[in-house]
Amino acid sequence: MIRSTLLAGYSELTRSLGGKPKLLLRECGINPRAETDPDSYISFGALCDLLERTAAEVECENFGLRLSQAQGIQSLGPIGFAMQNCSTLRDALDEWGQFQSIHMRGAHAELKSIGGLVYWIYIIDEPGRIGIRQKVDQGLGLGCNVMRGLLGSAWNPSRVHWVHSAPAELDPYRRVFRARMLFGQDINCLAFPLNELSRPLEHSNPDLRRLLERHLMELKAGVAEQLDEQVRKVIRGCLSSQDCSIEEVAAILSVAPRTLQRQLRKRGTSFSKLLEDVRNRSACRHLTESELSLTQLAAILGYSELSAFSRAFHRWHGQSPQAWQRAHGSAHSTATHVAH
Repeated sequence: MIRSTLLAGYSELTRSLGGKPKLLLRECGINPRAETDPDSYISFGALCDLLERTAAEVECENFGLRLSQAQGIQSLGPIGFAMQNCSTLRDALDEWGQFQSIHMRGAHAELKSIGGLVYWIYIIDEPGRIGIRQKVDQGLGLGCNVMRGLLGSAWNPSRVHWVHSAPAELDPYRRVFRARMLFGQDINCLAFPLNELSRPLEHSNPDLRRLLERHLMELKAGVAEQLDEQVRKVIRGCLSSQDCSIEEVAAILSVAPRTLQRQLRKRGTSFSKLLEDVRNRSACRHLTESELSLTQLAAILGYSELSAFSRAFHRWHGQSPQAWQRAHGSAHSTATHVAH
């Protein structure tokens, strides 16, 4: 998921190029109102698809780059305000890294130092995703704008790396980055001198930063709870199909399986724990409220065999489903019968 502030300027730019923004948004499964609601989230995959489809529709190869120029540090919301009140560029970028999951899930940035250069690396968390050229351009353009929002509009990277091939028209990229550009590289990144990380920020306010960090911690906790519940909801919908793998759930949430597992691990849980929890709760509810046979219940919970369900239930409660049901006073004695 990704905060809808990364849609800022989309409709205006698309109309200026002869496109129909509302139609394109709906075709990609995005509510057009999301563009003006800074507190809403959209699917990361849907945003990638939107940028690629729009670029093709309006025949603008650098659409993602042009969109990034309507966005800057203000697009990061409270993260951006906290960054502006850090003492140095390094502190600000560390702040962004710590709280970036509030703003976006599906891509992230990492800092690496090699020799006298530091690389701000923009990483798409779904390495197998096709159609990310426009999103990468938008991400690097936004990253450059954020640096300028912190260090001043005269700031330029030393060079910019892209994994994708060089565009037909280079001038728009030169105007935005004002730096040496390298295409067909191993990473997407902005590179700049290492000593710039220690540059002090002009308007830093430690007291305000502490207040903003408390707010960001609350937001981060809320995002964690939201993600857990999103996964549980999708699991509940997938259970009976007997295809409740992490790959299936991740595809529905438009994230890579590895990314989903990493995000859940940061929140102190895992996909397997959430799957077990949903199955356990559903089993107990059905055993006390429904007349389903155990074979039917096993199928609803996504088990291919009754024996697999029985073993799992014994692991959860230390007793068989029948024994648990008797102990909890089910009103439906038929629920213990195995269907033939």
